Amino acid sequence: MSKRKSTPRTQKCTVCGYPRKFVTMREKEGKDGRMARWPEYETCPRKGDPAYHTTKGNILNALDDELRNGPTRRTVKRVIKHKDRPTGLLYQVLNKKSPLEEVASCLLEYEGRTDGKLPIAIGVRSDESGEFDEIAWEREDGSEVSIPIWPANYLSPNYGYIFLISEVT
Repeated sequence: MSKRKSTPRTQKCTVCGYPRKFVTMREKEGKDGRMARWPEYETCPRKGDPAYHTTKGNILNALDDELRNGPTRRTVKRVIKHKDRPTGLLYQVLNKKSPLEEVASCLLEYEGRTDGKLPIAIGVRSDESGEFDEIAWEREDGSEVSIPIWPANYLSPNYGYIFLISEVT
């Protein structure tokens, strides 16, 4: 029978030398059936302190902390308050590359929903509108109305969106 050394009740941290307390003995059975045992010690309480544990993560956290909690700097030069997006109905058409080719069916459906009213503008991405600035639309009574086309670059590209704008807030 071989003599075993008793497990020490403390172990120094390998980085800073702080004495860590013994927690438990861990064991695991290997592939060959033998049991492996090793002591487990508590985590070093100085682990997050860059003065004792000079790891890359601790140093970066300390630098970030200085930037976040340091003296405030005035970096904003100007604040522009944008208006809210206009309200209206968003249509998705089958022709994704040039959705304005299918604007007629959208306008007819919009007129049916709003009891003959027309939108104040048509929102389409500027790269999908082509050379059009406005569209001439003939009403049922024969009068012709021109509806402007507004660039709506907040719409996703190549999805075939037409935004019929009813009001701008």
